[in-house]
Amino acid sequence: MKKFMQSFIILMILLTGILTAQEKVVFKTLSNMNEKRFGFGSVTDGKYLYAVCGGIAFSPYYSDNIERYDTENNKWTNIAKTSTLRRYCNAEYIESNNKIYIMNGEYQTPSFNTLSKKVEVLDLNTNQVSLCKDNPNPLRNAGSAVWNNKIYIFGGQNLYGYSNDFFEYDPASDTWKRLPDLPERKQTSGKIVDGVLYIFGGNNGKRNYDDVYAYNFQESTWTQLENLPFEISANSSAVSDGKSIWLLGSFMDTGLLAVYNTQTKTISKFDSNMNGRQYAGVQIIGEKLYLFGGSKNMNAISALSNTEYTNIADQKK
Repeated sequence: MKKFMQSFIILMILLTGILTAQEKVVFKTLSNMNEKRFGFGSVTDGKYLYAVCGGIAFSPYYSDNIERYDTENNKWTNIAKTSTLRRYCNAEYIESNNKIYIMNGEYQTPSFNTLSKKVEVLDLNTNQVSLCKDNPNPLRNAGSAVWNNKIYIFGGQNLYGYSNDFFEYDPASDTWKRLPDLPERKQTSGKIVDGVLYIFGGNNGKRNYDDVYAYNFQESTWTQLENLPFEISANSSAVSDGKSIWLLGSFMDTGLLAVYNTQTKTISKFDSNMNGRQYAGVQIIGEKLYLFGGSKNMNAISALSNTEYTNIADQKK
């Protein structure tokens, strides 16, 4: 009976094609960030890594600091400060004007935590920070992605609970546009490949999800794809080779390392020596996957400054 069940499981995996064989991925350690942080904005301009605001392990527990990592010199440098202390925020890089846009997140007032309406922009030519128009729909723990020099914000939490809101922000006109709601209210993350936004799992305060949804911008429609073989939330993601979305860290499995192929709609899960974490920064420059910051658990005291990388050229896509 035991052999029969093992054979049956292997057969089902082969038939579905959703999970391929595991491989060992080796991460190497780099210089630490200047600040231990989690729930921060993570971006790259193709040359440097940036860590923006986030939660820190000591009072006031919110950061306004922006750090830049030089991949050639293996060094983190503080380059600017925002006007707002915030964590669980979003930051995205717009290539057309060489600027980083910072939005969403919670900040602390004397009596309670609230959500930031401020949209700030860091000009990478001058390292100066300025303000844009207020965000009409502030969130925490929302997902974000860039496509065609526009920023897309989805899911997360607002003042009333979990959100299924989906918005487009156009930096060129400094305007917001509402798009069709997500199929579910939850905090989640995802990336855009070839005009399709893929979002993975998430959490709504009651359960963690294993589903995958795709939004086609041309058709303005959501489609549910095949579920993942594991639940995932509080993870980070990055795109490589124009088709693969890397998923790292999770509330349930801080050591999670997987890659989703948007062409075959299959996922590969890997063993690795990565320092497990959640709410971390993940970016890809060339063939190197960088992992930085995050936290070991939900306690701010577990925040990390650790930076690691692996070469993904030889991994399955």
